[in-house]
This record gives sequence, structure tokens and C-alpha cells, in this order.
Amino acid sequence: MNKDGDIYYSQSGDFFNLHQIQPKTEGDYSIYPFAVEWEGNDIMDTTRFFYPEDIAVDQNRMVYVANTNAQEIQVFNPHGGFFKKAGVEYITVDTTMTSQTDSSIVDTFYIKEIKGILGKPRAVTVDSRGVIYICDTPSSSIFRYRLSNQLDENLNPIP
Repeated sequence: MNKDGDIYYSQSGDFFNLHQIQPKTEGDYSIYPFAVEWEGNDIMDTTRFFYPEDIAVDQNRMVYVANTNAQEIQVFNPHGGFFKKAGVEYITVDTTMTSQTDSSIVDTFYIKEIKGILGKPRAVTVDSRGVIYICDTPSSSIFRYRLSNQLDENLNPIP
């Protein structure tokens, strides 16, 4: 649940693995209709998730999905757009090829994603400082991550 009272949940199955419902008060009771603000965004792509077992929302409404069978945590902005992943490493691969016909050199870089840090992340939560806690049952571990997209960020550990 986020600070606005919206409820988020994940479910297994073939369609709409993630849901957000918003409370609407009518008279003496509340109803919780499905919120469609994510429609057409990355988070609603049913091929993106492989048995997501948990979902969390931080104070900025960023959404964290424990994409369990894909061995990763996917992070989305409040509108459902993909932001980044946690629990994976990235390496840059430099491939240089020489053309036999005109002896030209083509230098290509691509990013390769390496999984295996997380075995099956089954639960995820985020604290008020933006630190992500991931429960990984195969390794009997709780991992702690802090997302960053700033090059000059202070990299001292959070107390």
C-alpha cells in the first residue's frame, strides 16, 4: 500500500501479473476499483514477468517487482515505465570486426546482463531512504541494494 491508500499486489497466471487498486468511498463503505494508470506502459507487458511473487512501492511511488523466476527485481516509475533492475550485473562487451571487402573496422559495444546473484527473490520491500531489501530463499539471504543513477553520488554506506 502506498501513502495514498492504493493497494498493490502480484499474482501468478497468464494475464496482468501486477495490479493496483484505489479506494473510492461511497456513502458508508469503500470500494476498490482497478486503477488503469499503467495501461500501455512497460509494467503491463505480460511477457516481462516470470512468476512475480511480490511487489513494493516506495514513498515516491516507484514500484519494485520481485520477478522471481527471472532472478531479478524490476523497478518502475509511478506511471509504469521501466526504470532499472536490481540484483543483476552488467558488463560492456567490445566487439571489433574487420570487413573483408573494404578492410573497414566496425567497433561495436553492447551491454550484457548477468544474472545469478539472486536465486529466486520471493519478497521485496523498500525503506524510507530508498534502500531495497530482497528475500532470496535459495541462498537463505536478505540482500540490500540502493539504486543510483547519479555519477557523483556519495558512495558511503548508509548507516
